[in-house]
Amino acid sequence: MLRKRAESLLFRIAAVFVRLLPGRIRTAAAFPVAGLAAEGRVVAQREGVLLDLDLGDWNQRLYFLGETETRKLELMRSLLPPRGVFVDIGANVGLHTVTMARHLSDGGRVIAFEPMQENIAHLRRNVALNDLTNVRVEGIALGEQEGTVDLFVPPGHRGGPTAGTRVQASEGWRKAGTARCRPLDACFEESRLDLMKLDVEGEEVAVLRGATRVLETHQPVLVCEVTFEVVRRYVNDVLIGQMGYRARNVRGFEELRAVPHDSCADVFLLPRGPSLMSGARRTASGS
Repeated sequence: MLRKRAESLLFRIAAVFVRLLPGRIRTAAAFPVAGLAAEGRVVAQREGVLLDLDLGDWNQRLYFLGETETRKLELMRSLLPPRGVFVDIGANVGLHTVTMARHLSDGGRVIAFEPMQENIAHLRRNVALNDLTNVRVEGIALGEQEGTVDLFVPPGHRGGPTAGTRVQASEGWRKAGTARCRPLDACFEESRLDLMKLDVEGEEVAVLRGATRVLETHQPVLVCEVTFEVVRRYVNDVLIGQMGYRARNVRGFEELRAVPHDSCADVFLLPRGPSLMSGARRTASGS
């Protein structure tokens, strides 16, 4: 207990200095510091929104340290029209949900999908904390078929589940309940969809297969985590090869003919057409 308290105190002291560091230096320092045990809840302002953060969770410690994917969020804002619709799949505690909701003007909407009960409550707190009325939270998992899925949480995380059976044999992952699962095609009824973010720990392919009609009808910009080989292949073979999407990286927003084998980060996938590019290019160039 004493050691845990000492480590938590060390984390808070280190956090003061880490947040003062610039860009990539801060990133390099933040990850080892986030590995320190910490406890307690804090409300912090990040990316222009207020976030209720549980310091017992690794991801939320990173947010507290200032690692909030600023570059990615800037590009997302540049690609989401003020009156557009954003779907956040794997919303977790709501960093992307509340940031995009704050960006939108009257008529813009956010639909956040999050299956884990603890995360749903936390997500709703962050929506309320920012007085947002343009967010709808759906407490279900998305996948290829209707049914029920198991949820698993990796070591050091209190949230951030993945659904299905892929991680059952993963070392250290614990089961964190079950959730109803539906295809996006069966539950999306909006008249438009401009931007969709997927971060579901390797279950992205199942989500995309269950959203075929939505993708064909609305052709949204996709922000997809490509950590697992099965996801990379689907992005290259189906989204790029068959549906005509164009991939761009986050750092320089440079076009990729295909997502490389060593990719372990997010990619932006843009439908064919020039209309989306000007704002994103200005963001990429820093102008």
